[in-house]
Amino acid sequence: PATGHHARSETMFRHANAAFGSVARRGRLQAALDTGALLLLAGLAVAAVAIGLHRLGMTDSAKPLLLFAPILPALGMLLGALRPVPPLRVAQLLDRDLGSPDLLGSAWSFVQLPEATWTPFMRACVLQADRAAERADPARAFALRMPGSLPLALPLALAVGALALFNPSVAAPHAKTPSHKTQLLQEDDIAAFAQELAPLVVATTATRL
Repeated sequence: PATGHHARSETMFRHANAAFGSVARRGRLQAALDTGALLLLAGLAVAAVAIGLHRLGMTDSAKPLLLFAPILPALGMLLGALRPVPPLRVAQLLDRDLGSPDLLGSAWSFVQLPEATWTPFMRACVLQADRAAERADPARAFALRMPGSLPLALPLALAVGALALFNPSVAAPHAKTPSHKTQLLQEDDIAAFAQELAPLVVATTATRL
């Protein structure tokens, strides 16, 4: 908000100062929402990487990322809230809302000067701007809007949630079938087998006769 060099000029511009302050606060709130939503996308991407590392067994690398991911949107909102809103930009918004081109902008510039240097025109401009500021509507002058990156955050959050809940099944290893090695019979083995089989052959022949 604008501040003059003397108490008298402050009093003359008090309604305008109040309007400047309200619009500037709304501007910082919008900046906080925009930056927070943008870094929310970055936080979700970091979370997805952390989940992937955890699935690969790299838990030690995944933990710091999981801790860092939710900090990003909060940090973005803080940075946006601390971003100053130029007073002349606030004056332009108020002038546009009031339909008074350059009235508050000019008056704000005059108030930054010592009152002793004001001309009658400058004093009249400051008084007229202060009267006009009583009709100002900060909500209309600076309408809050949904951050542009927020619609992208919802599907990305759903994708990260699905990735976190998805548990791929690991196929059980197939039991190895014991392998049978073919063994070749030696001549001694064949002769021994024929010798043991001979009585059985004789007995079977005798029974048939």
